[in-house]
Amino acid sequence: MNVLALLQLARVKGLLSAEAAGRVLDADPHEIARVCEDFRVRGWLEATPRGWRLTPSGLRFTAGLIVSKKPCRGSSITEGVCMSGGLATSSRATSHARSRG
Repeated sequence: MNVLALLQLARVKGLLSAEAAGRVLDADPHEIARVCEDFRVRGWLEATPRGWRLTPSGLRFTAGLIVSKKPCRGSSITEGVCMSGGLATSSRATSHARSRG
């Protein structure tokens, strides 16, 4: 799954369900839900009764990924190329995320 695409989708739509994201990204909604929950724990997404929403920290993290031009592809969030111990592995994205939040 492309993590950046998921974050961008949440940014553009405002509120996002795992089912809708799965359809748009051609991904398993259960995996999307697991990733969204992981992002909630990291403070990047917030769960609302109507769906997932990016937090200000998530918006800054997404911007950092865009700046670093890392697509963050991985078959699961634990393998996710852009995740390591809760921070982006890209030094530019990491420093951007740290400086902002």
